[in-house]
Amino acid sequence: MADVSPQVNPYVEAALHQLKVAVHSIVTMMDQLTDSELDISPIANKRSLRGLIVHLSMICMADIRIAEGESEEAMRVFYKEYEPRTLQHAKEVTLAGLHQLESIYGAYSEAELQEMTTSYWGVSYSRYEWLMEMVGHLYHHRAQLHMMMAEHVREPKVALFE
Repeated sequence: MADVSPQVNPYVEAALHQLKVAVHSIVTMMDQLTDSELDISPIANKRSLRGLIVHLSMICMADIRIAEGESEEAMRVFYKEYEPRTLQHAKEVTLAGLHQLESIYGAYSEAELQEMTTSYWGVSYSRYEWLMEMVGHLYHHRAQLHMMMAEHVREPKVALFE
């Protein structure tokens, strides 16, 4: 019997690969932090390491919901429900979000990838454009984590690119 599973769009597959690279390097950096280091806050009125880790861990799960048009109120509830309280939980949420993204985006048809969706603040992108936004979002905050660790904790031992 022939395999009838849908073919993943090659551009989606490449974007998901880059998300995997980012997520695995983020988790590697999380593994190098201690709970006491999470409260380092190098810039006044900006996120601490803890705040950055919480945000990073939730990006994949949150951005999927935003891309599908979740309301602002639904997002507030989501953030409260899924906010990790420990480094271990942050790693679990980060990896779970990546798996969700892979599952959802790997199943989209070409037509679904081209379908426009609108965020609660009014920005409209195709689902594929939202995926590109997610890649940029994750890499942006990964760079912040790397910089904060290098400047205020220790040089992270991590490969950022393959």
